[in-house]
Amino acid sequence: MDIQIEKDLLRQQCKKIRKQQNIEMISQKVVSNIAKSIFFKIAKHIMIYMPLKYEIDITSLLHFSDKNFYLPKCVKNEIKVIKYEKNMQLTKSGFNVLEPNSNDFVDEKILETIFIPALCCDINKNRLGYGCGFYDRFLKKLNSNTNKIIVTSKEMCFEKIPTNDFDEKANFIINEESIL
Repeated sequence: MDIQIEKDLLRQQCKKIRKQQNIEMISQKVVSNIAKSIFFKIAKHIMIYMPLKYEIDITSLLHFSDKNFYLPKCVKNEIKVIKYEKNMQLTKSGFNVLEPNSNDFVDEKILETIFIPALCCDINKNRLGYGCGFYDRFLKKLNSNTNKIIVTSKEMCFEKIPTNDFDEKANFIINEESIL
């Protein structure tokens, strides 16, 4: 079977499973695991994402005042980085994701840790997103020592998922039970 067809079938399956998960409870446990992690404790410049419906919500991390947080904004099929400011205006993008209204982009090289949304992943730290490749292209631009962390539920971490040559691996996976 063609890899793209395999990926599309897995995406459909994962979206169905996620709709049945208790995302609020999973999100709280994931945030707790993140807050206790060494990579979160030592990082000062952290990029998070604004969740779609049924995605794990880690935005409560924004209450940690000793950190600088950054949000992604898609501009011409490319992720740009914007520093998060309290009460910042956010608008839904064409992909239905809340993004900053600002165009005050910062260099992605400042990021020490980035939390990446995923439909699912595998134990080898491969992720499956929505199929546009935004995060794969973005992750290639980061410093080699930037912690790239997939955020997913334990149920969405498989033994192996289909991958292509352009798919970028993460360094860690964090779920409601552990950090891999």
